[in-house]
Parts: sequence; structure tokens; C-alpha cells
Amino acid sequence: MTGLLVYTSAFFFSLGQGLLNAFHLALLGLMLWGWWGVWRGRLVWAGWAWGTQLLLTVGLYIIYLNS
Repeated sequence: MTGLLVYTSAFFFSLGQGLLNAFHLALLGLMLWGWWGVWRGRLVWAGWAWGTQLLLTVGLYIIYLNS
């Protein structure tokens, strides 16, 4: 999921490289948090990580549309 979101968000280069770098680091951090949750048997944490990744991507898309 994170790889797909990072790949699709790479098309939003007009937003500026600084914003995209921060966004991608946040996605990767959430991916690691989700994997840690799965490893520890806390699927609720993994669900939160996945949902937050999706919301960040939607937010980035809305920012892209409004710029």
C-alpha cells in the first residue's frame, strides 16, 4: 500500500520537492508503524497506519487540486 501511495504521489511534483519529501517520509514511517503493529499482533495499529496513509494521500491530492 505504501509503495503504491508513494508512486502515485510522485506525480504531484508541482507542489514542491520539500513537501513531497516530508510526505514520503511520513508514509514510510506509517508503513513501518503498521508492520510493527502486525508483528506485535496489534492489527488495530496496522489499520490506523493504513487509514492514515490513505488520508495523507487524499489530503495531498486535494492540496494538488487547489494549487
